[in-house]
Amino acid sequence: MESMVDPYKNAAGEHVVTIMLHQDWVNNAKVSAPFQLRNVWIQDRDWNVVMSERSTIFVDSSALKRSSSFRFDSSRRTVPITEEMRVGPRPASMRNISRAQGEGTLILVHGYCAGQNEFPRDQFTNAVQFQDYKQARSNDAFALKIREFGNQFSAFSIVAHSQGGLAATHLHSYYWSNLENSQNGRLVQSVGSPYYGSGLAGNLATIGKIFGLGCGRNNDLTYDGASKWAAGLPLAATADVYYYTTQYKEAFLSRWCVFGANLVLFRPNDGTTELKKAQLAGAHHAGHKEGWCHTNGMKYGNQCSDPERNKEMNAAAAR
Repeated sequence: MESMVDPYKNAAGEHVVTIMLHQDWVNNAKVSAPFQLRNVWIQDRDWNVVMSERSTIFVDSSALKRSSSFRFDSSRRTVPITEEMRVGPRPASMRNISRAQGEGTLILVHGYCAGQNEFPRDQFTNAVQFQDYKQARSNDAFALKIREFGNQFSAFSIVAHSQGGLAATHLHSYYWSNLENSQNGRLVQSVGSPYYGSGLAGNLATIGKIFGLGCGRNNDLTYDGASKWAAGLPLAATADVYYYTTQYKEAFLSRWCVFGANLVLFRPNDGTTELKKAQLAGAHHAGHKEGWCHTNGMKYGNQCSDPERNKEMNAAAAR
């Protein structure tokens, strides 16, 4: 289990992190207090660096609220795993929301250091373009920006490009937002997202040429940084992600989207994202096409402008 929490200082001046234990886990496991926490780690949300790690932590049962209730009750049946068991109760503002099916908004999210939102809004229904241009943000900071923008809508789902897909997955994995109010469709869809990093991310000169000047290195897009980030994602969250990939045309002798980038990237690739680094564990690979590149100015068309794929994502999006 994973969660995103903010530490606080107690009366003794110690930094404290609180966690919750749902009683139904206790009943399903047929166990009683006292408990142990095993294989526990705390890591930084921006750099995914493990700051503390313990194989076992003994839990003081007196610290449990209503500790007497955390005992196995043989009269209770095993219950199905619910959202509340996995991620805790919804915030009060998100409970008992009554709305018409299909009235949710589709947010089109750009990628790292983008100078514009490359998804044509007129190819989507009830869609808005997220705009946070020329920025290099961690997945966490990027996700919080999407949440801030999205919570003006009662419900929303996301179609994202490049790092936007990582940020949208991060948002769904670790934070409550009105993304969770959408129904009957795909919550997160992405195109050209380097879930396990890109060979360009450590090369500032190449990044400047491909993405635009002035944004600099992004740790979450390096092989190492992205792999650390992806390793912590809950499978229940990645199961809601649908991702698309593209590449240059294999039939052509000059098989590349950007010649210089092709010298450092695994093949095949879309000029920025390598196919082998785009396949997110636990998610759904929704389609792959040749003859489309990552962004404008490359050998083939911009993958965000494919009307056929955009029509499919629009129809499949949760509302």
